[in-house]
Amino acid sequence: MFTTIANDIGNIHVQTKTMPVSMKKYNCHLFRLEIEFNEKDFKKKEFLEDIGAVGTRSKGYALLFGSKTSKNEQHAHLSIFFDKKESSLRLFYHQLKEEINDQREPYMENCAQWISSFFKKFVFNCEVRSIFEYQTNKHEPVVSLLAPVNLSSEMLKGALISGFAVTFPEKAEIDRATVEIVDDNIGVVLFAAKEINLTELDFYNEIEQLSRYAQRLIRKKEGKNESLI
Repeated sequence: MFTTIANDIGNIHVQTKTMPVSMKKYNCHLFRLEIEFNEKDFKKKEFLEDIGAVGTRSKGYALLFGSKTSKNEQHAHLSIFFDKKESSLRLFYHQLKEEINDQREPYMENCAQWISSFFKKFVFNCEVRSIFEYQTNKHEPVVSLLAPVNLSSEMLKGALISGFAVTFPEKAEIDRATVEIVDDNIGVVLFAAKEINLTELDFYNEIEQLSRYAQRLIRKKEGKNESLI
């Protein structure tokens, strides 16, 4: 059973820094963190009290956080699942227009610091996934795509190669990437495993670093002077 909780959180407040940037600046559609943890390392009672869910028997909870700096243009949502063997936390940051009426602390910009206040440890090995999107009228992949599949199989007749995957060397900050053209968009998906301190997480900084890899996989079309950022 999974319970969705309205953003009616107010017992623990974390100071929000004003950030004059947005995910849109980096062409980032999604930044996601996934953490596995031992339930013994989480102050579950305090967490349930803070979200107003004392007495519930749900194994999972979902929360939505509006943005203080880019209202209704981006948001974050968190899902947490409790299990005696292995619990998990997923934190999603989205660049997506969605009207969120109940705007209050904690916001998208400091929800990681808020959830970290319930952990007895702060540094985790995280699985990271990020999605960057670019318009095909301004950009193109560094590898030519939409080429026909030259195989004899009738099932593949008329099929096009619309994407490619890259495995990065060990010293890189990311593990692999995929690039795909879908309609008028180029989607660049990056996958990484990294150590992150939730109390110090600056997701804009994380996105900026990852965007440098995404930018190496696409290029501006000739005659287009727009910066990738």
